[in-house]
Amino acid sequence: MFGILKLITGPVASLFSRAANRFGMLSVLIVAAGVAFVWLAVDQIRDMSDDLDAARTRANQAEQSLVDTRATLEAERETHAAEMEALRDERNAEQARAANAREVLNKIRNAPAEDDAPVAPVMRDTLDALRSRQ
Repeated sequence: MFGILKLITGPVASLFSRAANRFGMLSVLIVAAGVAFVWLAVDQIRDMSDDLDAARTRANQAEQSLVDTRATLEAERETHAAEMEALRDERNAEQARAANAREVLNKIRNAPAEDDAPVAPVMRDTLDALRSRQ
């Protein structure tokens, strides 16, 4: 800071050495330069403080967004897990129905020819089996 003031006041002092000493111009210039330096420093500090506040606000918003996103993701995972479980249950039920249908069809195919009649006993047994499974 003082180096800058010396650079500024050196040439001015040489130009106005006798007049500066008599009228205090050198002192006025030094004080004016100091005030200007402090003014700029305070202005920069205010700008940096505003930037810091804005960065903190953005960081808080990002943290809240992260919390919200994690909660949404967890809810989606739970929903997905429940849907997958329901699909597995439905698949297992469908496989059981298909196995029952194959069993009934095999019984019909393997029935002896004498079981055929106007109302075939195999048909009656099949219908009874279907009724009992419902």
